[in-house]
Amino acid sequence: MSSTTRTMHPNEAPIRRTFEAFDRRDVAGIQAYLHPDIVWFDLGSDNPLGSEFRGVGEVLSFFAHTFETTNDSLHLNVHDVLANDNHAVALVQLTGQRGKRELNDQTVFLCHVKDGLVTQVWSYAEDQTKANAFWA
Repeated sequence: MSSTTRTMHPNEAPIRRTFEAFDRRDVAGIQAYLHPDIVWFDLGSDNPLGSEFRGVGEVLSFFAHTFETTNDSLHLNVHDVLANDNHAVALVQLTGQRGKRELNDQTVFLCHVKDGLVTQVWSYAEDQTKANAFWA
């Protein structure tokens, strides 16, 4: 039986590394892969955290708030990242707790990548109603 080694598309690496840094709470690691003018859309969101974040500062503040409101329990398990010359799609399992509320949701992150930096992200929860209830 032969093993095959898959070649990673260059736009896959920034996505994987950003999510890995997020899960380690490595702010410098996250920031290293975000374009200064990044726009992050939490689509379908109807929760107090908001739905659109512009610039690295707002995105990092959004992340910090998610860590705080989940008592640092929010984790990302990246199942796969698919990438081409313009986009990357991350298939991610999000888990976390807020008091008695628990989150265990599959989320798709559609990303634009340019010159090795993430420029835009749209997140889509598998069950947006459940996600909104968790963040409410």
